[in-house]
Amino acid sequence: MRKTETKIKKGKKGKKQTNKKVKAIKSRKRKHTRKNTGKRNIGRKNITRVQRGGNTFNISIKDVYDSINKDNFEICGQAVQETDAHNIQLIYVNKGEEKLNRKPASCSTIVNYPMVWHTHPKVSKYYPSLVDIFKVIKHSSNTSYIFTQYGFWHLYCPDEYDGFDKLNENPLAIEVNKILDEFYYVSGTGREYNSEITYQLVDELNKTIQPHINSFRIAWYEATDENLSYFV
Repeated sequence: MRKTETKIKKGKKGKKQTNKKVKAIKSRKRKHTRKNTGKRNIGRKNITRVQRGGNTFNISIKDVYDSINKDNFEICGQAVQETDAHNIQLIYVNKGEEKLNRKPASCSTIVNYPMVWHTHPKVSKYYPSLVDIFKVIKHSSNTSYIFTQYGFWHLYCPDEYDGFDKLNENPLAIEVNKILDEFYYVSGTGREYNSEITYQLVDELNKTIQPHINSFRIAWYEATDENLSYFV
């Protein structure tokens, strides 16, 4: 375990180098995006029959986790904060292609809703990708939930930033990707859950990104009944 902790903390050395290289990052107010008002209740059994980019509908957190455990593709959508409570309603928008031959899975909501969500099915890595992290930074979606078999990630950035069109050329994105690569190996290719190194990853990402984008936040919540109760 001590060996694992050392590997995760290696990212701090890279952080100092990033501070020198990253230029001032400009932010701008997020644009308002249209809300999808099409809602209807539907059971989990119909998820596999819905066409990609087809009708939207309210989906329960139970059905989301059924998909995570049974399907080999991602599902995604928008999230809406309930006005009279702190509960969050998930709305299904789309499904991705089947994950085959260890190719990265993905799912597009097509519209950058203010609050978005997607799943990482059991056959995928349980931590966020580089694209997942920078989605809330470079697009008008300011909140993102990523549901996995072990819990969910909450990413938040109220401001929209320029300069991240090419992640493979951006110094900050390159440094973040190094941290994710380290985690890939210490977490058994992202499929063996360990709470200690997962929370270390959260700390390392926040410490690396926030000096340049101070409004960015990422948090991890394990899949307990209490944590999942916030989603209706």
